[in-house]
Amino acid sequence: MTTVSHICRSRVATSIILSLSLSTVAIADLSLSPVLSDHAVLQRDMPAPIWGRATPGSVVEVRFADQKVAGKADSSGAWSIELAPLAASSAPRDLVITAGDDRITLHDVLVGEVWLCGGQSNMEWSMGATRDFDTARAEAATGKRSNIRALKMPHTQAEQPIGRNEARWRVTDGESIGAITGVGYHFATTLSDMLDVPVGILDINWGGT
Repeated sequence: MTTVSHICRSRVATSIILSLSLSTVAIADLSLSPVLSDHAVLQRDMPAPIWGRATPGSVVEVRFADQKVAGKADSSGAWSIELAPLAASSAPRDLVITAGDDRITLHDVLVGEVWLCGGQSNMEWSMGATRDFDTARAEAATGKRSNIRALKMPHTQAEQPIGRNEARWRVTDGESIGAITGVGYHFATTLSDMLDVPVGILDINWGGT
């Protein structure tokens, strides 16, 4: 199936996202990439990058699980800090980022598998349009699939990196499941059942492109 070839491992997703310099969401002088929000999933068993912007030259500290790592924003204000490899965990934990008096706390962050789901209309085809949507929605409404998270990037055209977008991680439940990529969701549920770990999918697709 051609769409399966568009699903790539998280390390590829991370390099693509970093190289494209995805937009940030400003909170005072400290900001994060939109792929970092409440309900995010971090990739297990490999260094986990946390990045954004802050006052140039300021010291940025990241705390998660039992780790505390610091770095410094460069002359343009960009910063990137890596957490050491983390074991998979379904326990919801806070990810705390501070820089001077600025502080951002992300809630309900899990650790598991993160995959990029990119493509055209066959990957964009939503769960709400599938014939088993009602069954999947009823299952998700019970909370059984709360360890599956999805981040859907908006369709935005720009010739240069833009300042922000509204992408946010969503917990898979009876309300959110309809808008998620159908291929990506079935892939995520299969992977989650096989590995018994949280799964995050980066829903990055645009039909006809």
